[in-house]
Amino acid sequence: MKRKSLHLLFILLSINAVSAQDFTFGIKGGLNFNSIGELYHYGPRGGNGVIPSEDTYYTADKASSYHFGGYLKLNFDYFYFSPEVVYTSLTSNYELALETSEWTQSNIDIGLFFGYRVFGPVAVYLGPSISMINDRQLEGNEEKASTPWTYEKTNLGVGAGLTFQYNRFGIDARYVYGMTKVEHVEIDMVRAKYGTNRGAMLEYNPSQFIISATIDLFSFGGEKKKRRSNSSWNDHRNL
Repeated sequence: MKRKSLHLLFILLSINAVSAQDFTFGIKGGLNFNSIGELYHYGPRGGNGVIPSEDTYYTADKASSYHFGGYLKLNFDYFYFSPEVVYTSLTSNYELALETSEWTQSNIDIGLFFGYRVFGPVAVYLGPSISMINDRQLEGNEEKASTPWTYEKTNLGVGAGLTFQYNRFGIDARYVYGMTKVEHVEIDMVRAKYGTNRGAMLEYNPSQFIISATIDLFSFGGEKKKRRSNSSWNDHRNL
């Protein structure tokens, strides 16, 4: 799956680069607000001394995390194609009976977005996002050699967003919905610390709301871009 995703990226870049009028390279960074599934606490089946004693669902509290990376923008007048590579760190919390357990994940995200300049400095875009997961952890989960916490290393999502650009600087707001389900997985917590002993992370489709600040570092590609860079922000092509 990972090799196929990289091949797709290379093919799309090659096709679009041939016909692009100009190119822009930039960097970005900002905040992520992610959504994950519920944690199911086994009561009667969870062993002696679990708190609470009945089966309980815990919903993850949304916490802000961060991302940073770079992008390439291939411009075609009103349209553009923008691949990007971003490192993402995600965080959520489960407030269990005795103590909060932190869920963390780190990704390398590859986005392939197709945009349209609506008017002035505003553009909208849509496209696939491929997440290559480096690590996923739940604080307090006792992983054993016989029952390791396994998960898919590559997830596919679709993102849609809105950008506002002023000269070289921009603001990007995006929602990404995970098309690859995160499967149900059994967990074994430290009961004395968290109150939960046996439990499960329930199946879910991951999602994120992402806010980024962007900076165009340099551009090249002919006289059209030079004229564009000298125009005002009211020009819909000055993005």
